[in-house]
Amino acid sequence: GDKASWGPGHARYSRARLATMGLDAHSVEQGRLLEEHVLTRRAELAREAHEQWSAAGPHSVSPFVPCAASRIPVLLRSARLSASDVLWDLGCGDGRVLHQAAAQYGCRCVGVDIDAACIAEARRRADEQGVGGRCTFYACDL
Repeated sequence: GDKASWGPGHARYSRARLATMGLDAHSVEQGRLLEEHVLTRRAELAREAHEQWSAAGPHSVSPFVPCAASRIPVLLRSARLSASDVLWDLGCGDGRVLHQAAAQYGCRCVGVDIDAACIAEARRRADEQGVGGRCTFYACDL
């Protein structure tokens, strides 16, 4: 059916209403991730506001919100990757785009993010998914 979904302003909208607003499934999914990772965690993120190596810290451009899973294949197809490429992701978060690129295309991947916890998670997931040898992650402030 036409289940309610989150839309602009965090109100509930039906999928039909979201479609009339010009929002596709990718946008709706990204909105849910924004709510899950930022909007419902405001107090927690406020406590991290002085952490240098946090996406909520003073040197960060924005808090971490992962890329919607439905967007990743579209993004990677447009990059036209091959096994001989090296894909860099500046602001890689938990590395999910790079993990999929390494697994799907066999390319080498380098991720950079200011959030040390995200980088630790990216490394853990790369090893867990069997792409740790093709993915390198750095916690640094660009």
